Amino acid sequence: MGPRPARSTGIGNGDTQWKKGRCRSANEQSGFRILLARETGKPLFPIEERPVPDTGVLPGEEAWPTQPWPVKPAPFTRHQMTEADFNPFLSDSSLQDVRTRWQSLRKGHIFMPPSREGTLIFPGFDGGAEWGGPAFDPETGILYVNANEMPWVLTMVVKDHAGAKRKQTWPRANACTNRTA
Repeated sequence: MGPRPARSTGIGNGDTQWKKGRCRSANEQSGFRILLARETGKPLFPIEERPVPDTGVLPGEEAWPTQPWPVKPAPFTRHQMTEADFNPFLSDSSLQDVRTRWQSLRKGHIFMPPSREGTLIFPGFDGGAEWGGPAFDPETGILYVNANEMPWVLTMVVKDHAGAKRKQTWPRANACTNRTA
């Protein structure tokens, strides 16, 4: 899955914690925020290459062993979802349906590879920074980001194509439902 492209950038003045001076904020769909020096474009904080799950990779596919991970600032969205995050107002029957589906999914890491069983994508395909962009308050030094934490399920399915010499695997996604996108 690799890092998702930044949806919006904002200009702000960093405080002393953010290496005082003008900076740009690249707010990513993955929920990461990368602060860049305005003049050079270089990150103000280190970006580490961290190991990511490579289990359950589809036949013929190979997951990259690491993904870039900004050390600071902290992500502006959560990267994991647990059963404690389920809607407490669901009826018992709906909650049981959600739990059953939940138990069948691969989950636990933002960079979990797609699977045929279904992989939880969180924040989802429309998650992280919204298209509207951030707003910076120079008086408080606060950067406001309109964020989305909609979970999605990505399920890879094998499809036969008429006349094709081999089967191909295609993604199918849904927003925690059984609908095909």
